[in-house]
Amino acid sequence: MPSAPRVLGFFAATVLILSLAGSSAGDLLASGSQLSGWLGYGTTFPDRALVLKAPAGASVTTRTLHVSENGTPVNALTVTPLSHAGPGDFGVELVIDRNTSMKGIPLASAYSAARRVAGKLGGQQQLGLITFDGTASVALGLTSDTAKIFHTLASLPRTGAGRDIAGAYTLALSQLAAAKVATGAVIMLSDQAPSTLLGVARSSSIAQAAATQGVAIVTATLIGQPGTQQQAGRAPITTLGSHPAQPVAQAAAVSAPQAVSSEYQRLIAGGYVARYTSPLNPGVVVNVLAHLDGVGPNVNLTYTVPASPVTSTPGSSSLSGGGSGSSSGSGSGSGSGSGAGSGAGSGSGGSAGGGSSGSGSSHPPPLRIPPDALATSPRLSSTPFSTVPVSPTATPPTASFWDSTPAILGAGILGGGLLALAIWLAFAGKRDKRAVQRRVSSFIPGSAEVVRDGRTYTLLTGSGLERFLARRRWWPVFAENVEVARIRRGPVDLVKRWAAGAAVVAVFAMLLLSSVLIALLVLGVWPSVMRVAIRRAARKQRERFNEQLPTHLQDLSGAMRAGRSFVGGLSTVAASADEPISSELERAVTDEQLGRPLEDALSAVAKRMQSEDMEQVALVAALNRRSGSNVAEALDRVAEGARERMDLRREIKALTGQARLSNLVLSALPGVLLLAINVIAPQYAHPLLHTTMGIVLLIIGAGMVLMGWRVMSGIVKVEV
Repeated sequence: MPSAPRVLGFFAATVLILSLAGSSAGDLLASGSQLSGWLGYGTTFPDRALVLKAPAGASVTTRTLHVSENGTPVNALTVTPLSHAGPGDFGVELVIDRNTSMKGIPLASAYSAARRVAGKLGGQQQLGLITFDGTASVALGLTSDTAKIFHTLASLPRTGAGRDIAGAYTLALSQLAAAKVATGAVIMLSDQAPSTLLGVARSSSIAQAAATQGVAIVTATLIGQPGTQQQAGRAPITTLGSHPAQPVAQAAAVSAPQAVSSEYQRLIAGGYVARYTSPLNPGVVVNVLAHLDGVGPNVNLTYTVPASPVTSTPGSSSLSGGGSGSSSGSGSGSGSGSGAGSGAGSGSGGSAGGGSSGSGSSHPPPLRIPPDALATSPRLSSTPFSTVPVSPTATPPTASFWDSTPAILGAGILGGGLLALAIWLAFAGKRDKRAVQRRVSSFIPGSAEVVRDGRTYTLLTGSGLERFLARRRWWPVFAENVEVARIRRGPVDLVKRWAAGAAVVAVFAMLLLSSVLIALLVLGVWPSVMRVAIRRAARKQRERFNEQLPTHLQDLSGAMRAGRSFVGGLSTVAASADEPISSELERAVTDEQLGRPLEDALSAVAKRMQSEDMEQVALVAALNRRSGSNVAEALDRVAEGARERMDLRREIKALTGQARLSNLVLSALPGVLLLAINVIAPQYAHPLLHTTMGIVLLIIGAGMVLMGWRVMSGIVKVEV
């Protein structure tokens, strides 16, 4: 079996393009030697949050970081690294494509990357999951509960048609906004480049929305590369420069999940959230100055304090090195700065001196997306959505049968019909007012049978369901087993309740396992399961009857020696016996009192309880009525034979116990393994449950297992 990296690489290589919204977002990724930052999102004045990016090796603490507003030092300053974020500091939304083209290895690789990112969470970092096909939906709200996160990422979702990528981005940004985190990131995992699906205009609007919230956008595009065994499981890592024309930095190739987790770590490396309380009053323009000892230049921010406290939106900033920009925090304002460096820059986070970025590390203004940006080479990553195009030689995944229109239509009609049938069976039946009449009619000759044209017809009464079931060949045996099992409810009521329960279980199985096949399997096997359960309960009652019979036959023999008649002895034994023999003997005595011959009543008990010994008792009763005999002695002989037969049954049961257990284990093993694989590694069970050939093989395998169970059951079942 090929290794996991080789299999993953054969189907998908990941090209990662990382862009933060605006020029300051680009600086956040770069490992520069200057301090950068912007006003954080989700605070209410006078509480403020400042997101900072410090150079590698810099010490950012409350002693080395100095923050002031209009020259006045701020109050209650706290500094928290993003790697150990506190509540409300950082959130990441994983957005995973579940289009049918992602089915199989690509989707499994995307979820593997998501689990790698979840494993890198530290502190109170929050993670959420959004999946999308034709519609986007929240699979997991933002949370820092790792157990809940890994439970959600343990199973793959169902795939579907369409791609609402714009809706997925919008939903991710709205989730981050609702969580009121200071800063965050959106990681998109798909096998299609977002630029090919969105276009320039929609890409620009999404970038602007991300810029407003200070959210980084990460795009990982899975691209099929069959035949490239040397690069199996590898993908080039690319990072976005701060200027559209700046070339992409090329790094070593790593596995697709590792690429995403590495970019996530690099995203938060050196990031800090400084929280403080503003010392100023509402209604003023505020200049925020952040200085880190030994690192320059300073971060200079400007925002306007509103007259009434509201939740803040990010502001803008500029380095003390040239450039100008505008911002709106909890209000509006502008920021500017001056310092060393040649040249000047203007516009949204402008550039300064020598062609390098001299813009401040303010909260990023809207991303600059030139009209021709998406048409440039992928090696000049000028937008957050540029990526390497999908390989034209990639083999598209085969479509699932369950995704086809006939399958969906048929499953909908079948599910709706079965649900309606279950509701009707459970609630539509009314109590028959003629139940007593039907019960008594069995004792009236000619009431149940009519002879016409030389044939005997049985009159069927009751509801339509009862008449329908009465025509089935298995129904008389089932009704008898229900009676023998001492179940309080009647057989028809039992069928209704089992049907309703099976419909509910099928619906839940389809929703939880995302497989129509499992639901159809539940609906197909419930009648057999019901009959097996009732048959097992009846068999236990019959075994108890046969175990009790020898002892009570000796009691009957003693009663007859004491001078009682056969019927009187049966009444005495029935009064002192336990169930089920008590009710069976009472029924035989009642039938005899109603005029039925005693041997016929005892034969009916023997047939109902499947007891050969009881048939011998009926024969003794017939001989006693016709010619007279020593009934007590005959009953003693019958009791001795019954006891010997019961001992032999127990011995055979003990000798075949291991074989019966082996039959149970071998028959249940395939189903248990399939369920375990579907939970542990859903991608391996996916072809078996979602392709036509897999379903056919599953049905054949189930039939072979059933035949094996029947054969082994026949071997270990010895008639005595």
